[in-house]
Amino acid sequence: MSFILELEAPGVNEETARRLEEATEQADYLPVGASQRRRWRRAAEMELTLQDRRGDVPVLSDDADWSEDAFTLDDRGRELLARTVSLLAEELRPGWGLRAYWAGDPCEEERAVTADELVDLIRSSALARTVRYRVA
Repeated sequence: MSFILELEAPGVNEETARRLEEATEQADYLPVGASQRRRWRRAAEMELTLQDRRGDVPVLSDDADWSEDAFTLDDRGRELLARTVSLLAEELRPGWGLRAYWAGDPCEEERAVTADELVDLIRSSALARTVRYRVA
């Protein structure tokens, strides 16, 4: 089963997206990718993606079990994700979201959190698989 980190940043402008992409090239962060999503007969929108590993350091622990409600995160990967979320919170307007899930898991709830609360959830390996966290 595939582990997915989904980053949603509605209305992100190209300058901010490229700045985040460049800033996360450093080893202290998970890589953020920036691309323009083309839509039929609509203006192109910027899209951000978040990788679930930095080199050989995964976010998800080898001990993670697909039947658990929250993810067991790798110690090093967890810290990379926490730092990346803190950077995103500095650069993005409120309303961006993060979801961690196994491929095929439904999103059953959207929960508003502060960036600090999201970082705390990450550091305590308490990201729920059926929740999208919306940073207010």
